[in-house]
Amino acid sequence: MQEHALKSLDSLRNKDENKGLIIFATGTGKTILCALDVRSFSPKQFLFIVHNEEILNRAKEEFQKVFPDEDKSKFGLFTGKNKDMDAKYVFATIQTLSNNDNYKRFKENHFDYIVFDETHRSAAKTYQKVFNYFEPKFLLGMTAPPERTDELIFLNCLISISHMR
Repeated sequence: MQEHALKSLDSLRNKDENKGLIIFATGTGKTILCALDVRSFSPKQFLFIVHNEEILNRAKEEFQKVFPDEDKSKFGLFTGKNKDMDAKYVFATIQTLSNNDNYKRFKENHFDYIVFDETHRSAAKTYQKVFNYFEPKFLLGMTAPPERTDELIFLNCLISISHMR
């Protein structure tokens, strides 16, 4: 499943698409898949956005496993307490980025690759201002299959938007 998804993401980029969406069930390895794709993409700067610090710390740990040769100092946090803006791989909470427009501390094109975890939440105003500000070379949304009808409608809309052009 992950190998097929990685090939699909690569195929999207080969068609000059700059957005992708992964919809896998909870616990099936979305974060590892994402880390493998980031390793293949080899961005100069990477941003991983989540809605809470527990998921953020787990994601950072998963990435460090996929990048065992990278110095740990290249993995930074952008949270209420930490502002590791110079790290190659930045793991941020949406709350910290959107609070006081912290996202504007970065240039619009600072990150080559951005991941929005739990993309079904990105219809919220806090996500939208961050989503609309950055101009990465590639943007990846990750989510589990929707449990609620409103999430399904939003995902269908997002999939349609990501395939427009």
